[in-house]
Amino acid sequence: MLVNTKESLIKKHYEELTNMLLVAEKSISEAQKEANYHIGAMQSRYDTFKEEAQYLVDAQKIRCNELKLLIHKTSDLLQNISSIKPDNIKEGVCFTLTDGTEQKHFFIIPSGLGGVMNVKDRKYLCVSENAPVIKPFLGKKLNEYADDYEHPLENFYILEIL
Repeated sequence: MLVNTKESLIKKHYEELTNMLLVAEKSISEAQKEANYHIGAMQSRYDTFKEEAQYLVDAQKIRCNELKLLIHKTSDLLQNISSIKPDNIKEGVCFTLTDGTEQKHFFIIPSGLGGVMNVKDRKYLCVSENAPVIKPFLGKKLNEYADDYEHPLENFYILEIL
C-alpha cells in the first residue's frame, strides 16, 4: 500500500516537472521572438532589448537543464521505489521525527516541489534532500538526532522510517 502511494505521488511530481519544462521551453521561444520584434527600433534600444532577451533565453536554458535532470532522477526513483530499503534517511523514504510531544512526517523526493502525502492518517510533507529542515538527518537511522545543533529540529529524533 505504501509503495503504491509513493508511486502515485512520484508520478504526480513527474507530471508537474514535465509541465514546468514545457513552460520553460516556451519561454525561450517567446524571449527570442521579443528580441526579434525590436529590430526596427533605434540601435541602442534594440541592443538593450536583445541583451535582456538573451539573458532570459540563457536563464531558461539553465532552468531546462535543471528540470531535465530532476525529471530523470524522478523517473529513476519511480522505477526503483519498491526496492528502496527504509534503513536510513534517504531519497524515497518516508520518516517521522519527534521530540516526544510533537511529530513531523516527511517524504524525500528529487523535486522537492512540496505537497502532502496522506498515509495511515498522517500527512507527509514532500521535500528534497536539499531541504534545510531535513538535510542534517540524511543517512541517520532510528533514534538518531540531527548533526546540526543549531537546527530548528535539533530536539527531534527519528521515530520511524518507512
